Amino acid sequence: MRRREGRFGRFGWGLIGIIVILAITWAVFTKLNVFSSSFTVKGIFQTAASQLEPGSPVRIAGVNVGKVTAVGRGPGNTAEATMNIQSSGLPIHTDATMKIRPRLFLEGNFFIDLFPGTPAAPEISNGHTFGLSQTSTPVQIDQVLNMFTIDPRTGMQQVIKGFGASLQDGGAQALSNVYERLAPASIPLAEATQAAQGEQPNDLRDFIVKGAEIASTLSARSSQLGTLLSTFNQTMGAFAAQQNNLKATFVQLNNTLSAAGPTLTELDRVIPPLTQFAVAIRPALDKAPSVLNDATPLLDAAQRLLAPSVAPVLLSELSPALSSLDQLERQLPSLLNLVTPVGQCVANKIVPVVDQPVNDGQLSTGQPVWQELVRYPVGLVSSAQNYAGNGYGVRYSFGLSEQLIGTNLGSPDNLLALGSTPLAGARPQYTPGSQPPLEPTADCTTQPLTSLAATNVPAPKASFDIKLKRTKPWTAKQLATHLRDSLAKLGVHR
Repeated sequence: MRRREGRFGRFGWGLIGIIVILAITWAVFTKLNVFSSSFTVKGIFQTAASQLEPGSPVRIAGVNVGKVTAVGRGPGNTAEATMNIQSSGLPIHTDATMKIRPRLFLEGNFFIDLFPGTPAAPEISNGHTFGLSQTSTPVQIDQVLNMFTIDPRTGMQQVIKGFGASLQDGGAQALSNVYERLAPASIPLAEATQAAQGEQPNDLRDFIVKGAEIASTLSARSSQLGTLLSTFNQTMGAFAAQQNNLKATFVQLNNTLSAAGPTLTELDRVIPPLTQFAVAIRPALDKAPSVLNDATPLLDAAQRLLAPSVAPVLLSELSPALSSLDQLERQLPSLLNLVTPVGQCVANKIVPVVDQPVNDGQLSTGQPVWQELVRYPVGLVSSAQNYAGNGYGVRYSFGLSEQLIGTNLGSPDNLLALGSTPLAGARPQYTPGSQPPLEPTADCTTQPLTSLAATNVPAPKASFDIKLKRTKPWTAKQLATHLRDSLAKLGVHR
């Protein structure tokens, strides 16, 4: 009994294996994927019943993503096609569109070309139905031929017969020669076709998507597009009616463009200085309203002055002066020839010197020379005051200390002063009997700029100081007596 059960078990397992292999083989050849998820979409077409059948493929950008599972009657005279979409064809958005296209060159073996929509639109759910506004069907050859009456059909038959006769009378060989000459152009055509695919994998797809968006927008604006085309047709008709004038206009436009090149070059050269001028004049323009307001009375007075009743009298009074302007203008060149060097000398040799500060150590003000020259008289205003009511005078104040400082200028009028410290030096250096060179006939514009830098020099060796002992406060008489005795000891006599 055990042997029979073992033999029957091996036979049963072998039979099961054969059935599984046959099932897998059938699934492969029928392209059935039992593990794929099922996503159903429906579409309403006008003539889908005569073009689609169960098993017709559904493609996105030429790739199969599903198939038609059923075709039935839709609302009205339409047909409803049910499609099963694989996961590779998801997601599908609410603005998706469907088109029935033939798989062959002419017709037959149709498939559904599915455009999944744009990412900005919401995604559809399982079982969603697309209406007629989002589906379309191809035009059949018989529908095209039905548009022709008997005469066009007869003419087409004659064309076909004539084309056959031309092929028999040497047209085939000529067509073969054309194909041979087109062979070299096939390589650039292939390169252009490959370049049309783009640099990235999705470039062509993105281009198609954008083209579909543009086409969808144009479709939504069909009425406006029709108006645009009608208006464009009228415009082209007007151009055709005025083609001679339009031709002359283009000729003149060519001349204008030829002359515009140098003009634009000059304009490009002028724009940077004009920009700088605009920036520089902006503060003046900000002040212009107030200036114009202030000038309003002047303009009013000028308007009254130029009134018809006043202007003739004014012109008659100004006639002698205006007649003498001619003589004045003749004399102006000689005057300007004299003024120009002076102005250049002031602008290039004097202004740069007085526009810089003078370095005076700790006593430097940091102000330019011209400001110090303008402000120093303010400090001497008090020298002209009448202190005691008996005349003008200058009041000086100095301190008395134990240091007596004397200068030897080589004249009887030596200067003596009391200071708290000995004389350290002098600035600028003074050289007795030395004067800067003076050339009245020298050209100012060719001279170097004058330097205001002063040289520091130490105190001369002939200088001396007197040290006074600090005791008790001195009276003026005691101080004078002591100074007289000290000077006598040093050999200085009054």
